Amino acid sequence: MAKLPITEIRQLVFPKDTLLDALLYVDRQNKGWLHRAVIHEIQISGGDALTVQVTAERDGAKAATKVPFKPAEIAATMIRYCKALKIPLPRNASKQLELQGDSLCLKITVNVTVVPLHSRI
Repeated sequence: MAKLPITEIRQLVFPKDTLLDALLYVDRQNKGWLHRAVIHEIQISGGDALTVQVTAERDGAKAATKVPFKPAEIAATMIRYCKALKIPLPRNASKQLELQGDSLCLKITVNVTVVPLHSRI
């Protein structure tokens, strides 16, 4: 008997302020310096290589430092943030980052197959 596909797609959209909160939360958990710094700017760049860059000034520094984040780091940060907020994320789902305007989207795709209901007895 043929199985039928069903695809579930969820999008978690992180505006810049929410994404920055996620980055600072994870930085604090990892005992970094960024969460203690003065944040000047957060930039999200799309294209082939999606990146996030936070411009921050360390305590006592005379110039701001640009801290880049790669896609894998960003996705892991967003997932940890959701976990901390108890937002359920399926473990076996495909996860992808997408730029949506000034926001970053974590797109979650789950593919399942089912036996047709009309053939069940």
